[in-house]
Amino acid sequence: MLPLLAVMALMASCSGDDDKGGFTPPAPSVNVTSVDYYGVASVADISVPVRCTVLYNNAAALCEIKVTGLKFSDAMPAVNVRLAGILCSASASEIEFAMSTPVIPEVAMGTTEGSLSTPGVSSPQFAMNNLTGVIKDKTMEVTATMALGEFSFKGTVVPIFSGVMKVLANGSQQVFAVQNTNCEIETSLDGSSANIFIYGAKFAAEMPTTVDIKLADIPCRQYDGGYTFSVTDSIVPLVRMVGEYVPMEAFTFSKINGEVLDEGAILFNATMTRGIFEYEGERFIKTAN
Repeated sequence: MLPLLAVMALMASCSGDDDKGGFTPPAPSVNVTSVDYYGVASVADISVPVRCTVLYNNAAALCEIKVTGLKFSDAMPAVNVRLAGILCSASASEIEFAMSTPVIPEVAMGTTEGSLSTPGVSSPQFAMNNLTGVIKDKTMEVTATMALGEFSFKGTVVPIFSGVMKVLANGSQQVFAVQNTNCEIETSLDGSSANIFIYGAKFAAEMPTTVDIKLADIPCRQYDGGYTFSVTDSIVPLVRMVGEYVPMEAFTFSKINGEVLDEGAILFNATMTRGIFEYEGERFIKTAN
């Protein structure tokens, strides 16, 4: 029971909302905007990396938070959490949220990757009090009080890109391309490393289906307006299999080089076991109706 309480605290902490990119609130024509944050949650002297998906309802001035990857002890399995009905207010420079009444979270068992896909169990005994937070300059910070003690969360916005991936296979003169491939980048709070996700990847026409891959802990360097990332060692990507990411040596990457320009565009390339890989995309804002 105690770990679940901690999970609830985390969820409270993650409640926040934002327009996807830099804190101009979503346009009135956009009913619900989905924004992802990646960061660290601390409670009961345990810190864990988590991902928060914030659904911001511009018209209703409400947000819903989904959190994945919550774990408060080595023995605790991954838990997904949802908070609904969080009051918020937005200005041109920031979004604030605060709840004077206890927030009752929902908790569900699940994988550490992906959204909260199964219904959670409402648990009033894990109520979170004095939940407050702010989204500003592409970061989100939250605090809450729980029976476990004070909870805190800090994370940075996860930029999402849509573009084209290309593969020039070894011994081939023809480039295989996949249109409308999405890419996400989770950067660490200190900006020294990043996780790169590529969704809907396909490396050859004969592949029967697309795959989702993750390149973990890629060194990166931030500068004004964007950041670069590179690695010269071989990287075995993680491929999503039945909800979990597992190593796949057949798709090994090496000599990765890339750059994000003011978070508005991305370009990177790499050498693969199968040939030369390249991805180019532009940032977009997720919406939900």
